[in-house]
This record gives sequence, structure tokens and C-alpha cells, in this order.
Amino acid sequence: MEILPPPLHFFISITLLSTAALGKPAVAITLSQPVRDNETLVSAGAKFELGFFTPGNSSNRYVGIWFYNIPVKTIVWVANRDNPINGSSGLLQIGRGGNLVIIDGTGRAVWSTTTVNVASDNVAVRLLDSGNLVLTDESCNGSGNFLWQSFDHPSNTLLAGMKLGWDLRIGLTGYLTSWRDSDDPSTGDITFALELQGLPQKFLRRNASIIQRSGPWNGIKFSGVPMIPNAIIYPQVVTTAQEVYYTFQLIKESTMMRVVLSHSGTVQCCVWNDNTQWTVIYELPNDSCDEYAKCGPNALCTIGDLQICSCLTGYTPKSPQDWAMLVWSGGCVKKKPLNCPKGEGFKKLKGVKVPDMLSYWVNTNRSLDESGKKSEEQSGSEDNLELPILDLEDIIKATNSFSSLNKIGEGGFGPVYKGLMSDGVQIAVKRLSQNSRQGFDEFKNEVLLIARLQHPKSCQAIGMLY
Repeated sequence: MEILPPPLHFFISITLLSTAALGKPAVAITLSQPVRDNETLVSAGAKFELGFFTPGNSSNRYVGIWFYNIPVKTIVWVANRDNPINGSSGLLQIGRGGNLVIIDGTGRAVWSTTTVNVASDNVAVRLLDSGNLVLTDESCNGSGNFLWQSFDHPSNTLLAGMKLGWDLRIGLTGYLTSWRDSDDPSTGDITFALELQGLPQKFLRRNASIIQRSGPWNGIKFSGVPMIPNAIIYPQVVTTAQEVYYTFQLIKESTMMRVVLSHSGTVQCCVWNDNTQWTVIYELPNDSCDEYAKCGPNALCTIGDLQICSCLTGYTPKSPQDWAMLVWSGGCVKKKPLNCPKGEGFKKLKGVKVPDMLSYWVNTNRSLDESGKKSEEQSGSEDNLELPILDLEDIIKATNSFSSLNKIGEGGFGPVYKGLMSDGVQIAVKRLSQNSRQGFDEFKNEVLLIARLQHPKSCQAIGMLY
């Protein structure tokens, strides 16, 4: 008697093996559905893809996000940029407390999100069509609130909808940091960030040294940056009591655009052109005059002139010898002591980048007339006392992001926090609350009163921050 093999069982086994081998893209990461090294996660509209990758000539493996279905793999975000994996045994999964974790071949966690504890079986991770990787609590019935999102932790690329700036409620700063080089996505020494002090403007830096600044926001664009055609993006700067940030939206959703910070110290705005290549719309620094302090203080830089640097009216080169050698960084000094006789005044300059505003604070709720009156009152007051302006990021670090564990009291103006500065100095920080019945002027008066008070057992005022 002939015995036939079970063909149906054999066919099903082959089908299951083939599906696994293909590494079909997942729609979400859950407790029971991780992403392995040969698998990917694709956004619902097939615009972005997440998975493991190896950059350039490197042998390291990273988890990243890139544009989907274009011939050039363009990485826009890297999770474990400073902790790569060796080999192809990596795993991206939901771990304890509901966090997203990258595990290497030895079972060691090389990277993880940091969220509040949530039941792991309620958490899911999805990649949105914006390129934002989000961690959600599925038990909240689609509330739209994210437990964590990659847009809060940029790498070297700014996408539409991302925020470059500050969330003052939780002390979160969003800024770009370059790769170390084209084969190494680890944190480089170039940063691109929105500054809080004065009028909002973006700064490109190598470590602490400024490479280029955008000029202040004028309500339409940053005054020193080329205007992008309105047919491509809608730029915006948002300034509230809770947030200060720059963002942009695409006019057409089909447009693929990115702003990338290079390891060489440039910022490029790129658009994908007719499914063939990335086209650079503009680059910063834009020209020689776009370099920070190219001509030094009290000077003008003009592209097209034989000698691009010149002194303002009434000024002369600080070092004529350096200027003769085309070294202008020393700038210019007054020809004679400042004197404003009758008939002299201000000289109007057109088409220039507004001077650096980091040394100023701005009251956006006061009109020009009110500002003029206030300035006259302050200039005639002997009690007007100046204090150093502190850096918000230093205060956030000192108070552990205004942690409740650092709170030591509360008064009529708001809470008081203890802190430890980087140089070891212990401080107490009094913060004006939104709910305070007192106003800004009253708060400032109290600070100035503390500054004037001299007593061995009293606290010394070391600075303030607007």
C-alpha cells in the first residue's frame, strides 16, 4: 500500500519560514512583537522606516530612522548613537516599566527611553508619517499624549513639525548635534540651537565658539537667513510662558525636506528632487560675511567689496597692520571720544543683520512709548541696581530640572529651590509662578532689595534670569 506524505502540513511550514525570512515590516512594537536586526518598522503612510543599519565603512550597528522608498538611505535620527552594537544580534523591544530598549547579543541594554513606569503590556511604539517615533499607553484609548517621542531628542536632522528650542515646564532642550564624522553618528562637537535670551535667534557653534548666528526673528523669518520660498515651508517661532521654539511645516505634504547639521560645521536645507537626489536650497554659513564676528566690533561686512570689512562712520581699525594683512577680527575703535553735539544723531543702516541681542532682555508686553517712559524713569533712579544675567541651562542643571525633591519652600511669588552649580556653589532659586498674585516688577523689586541687603547672616544675590 502506498503511503502519501502530508502535503498541506509541509506547505504551511515552508510558508511560515519564508515570511520570517523576508523580515516583513512591522506596524508597531509591542511586548510580544519586538524588532530584530533583519526587521523594520514602517510608518502607516510608508514615508519613514526604522531599523538597524551600518553607516558608511563602519562595522557598528545602530537603530535609526530613514526616509522610506528612496534610493539613497538618508538617516534622520539615531537612537544608540553613542553606544553601537557589534554584530547582527540586536533587538529593539519593550522592556521593564514600559520603556523602549535596545539589547545587544549578550542581553545587555545599550540604550533605553526614560519614562514613568507603565505596565509593559499596555505600551506600543509606532513610527508616524512625520518621522516621529512615539511611545504610547494603549490603555488611554488614543488620548494623543505620548509617553516619549524621538522629536524631543533630535540627532543631526530637523524635520517638519520638530521643535528647536525649550520646554520650560520640564526643562527640556531640543537642539541638533552633529555626527562625529560620516561613518560615526556619535555625538560631535557642532551644535545648532535656539537661544533664549533676548530676541529668539539660532546659533551654530563648535563647542562654545560661535560659527554663525541667524539674526533675530522678525515675525516672518530670521533676519540674517535667506528666505525659503513660501511654496515649500511655513516657518514659525512660538514664544509662550511654557515654551520657546522654532518649527516649520511643509506647504505640500508630499515634499521631502530636511535640515541637516554636518560634522564639518555647516547647516544645509535639502529637498528631494524628482526622485533622483537631494538638492541644497541654502547652506549656513551663507558666505564669508555670515561667519560670526568676521570683521570684529564696530565694523560692517559687505560681500562684493574688494575689502569686505569696513569701519562704521567715526571709527578706525583697531590694528591697521592686521587690516592691511586682511585680518579683520580686531574690529574698529572710536577715532575720538564720543560726543554728540547738536545736529548729530543716529546713522541709518539698511540691509544689515541686527546686532547680537544675547546681552539684552525683552519685555514683549510693553509698547514703544511705555518702554521710553520706563527707560527715563530707570535712568533717573539711584536705586536702579544691575545684577548678572544667569544662564537658564545652568540653573536647570543645578536644580535637577526644578525637581520637587529640590523644593525647599514657597512664598507669595512662587516656589524656592535649592541647587548646586557646576563650580560647587550652593544656591537658592526663587522662581516667579504663573499663578502668583504679584507681577514681574514687584518680583524684580524684591530681588533688587535682596541684592542691596548686606548682612553676615543674609543670602547674597548672585544674579537673575528673565
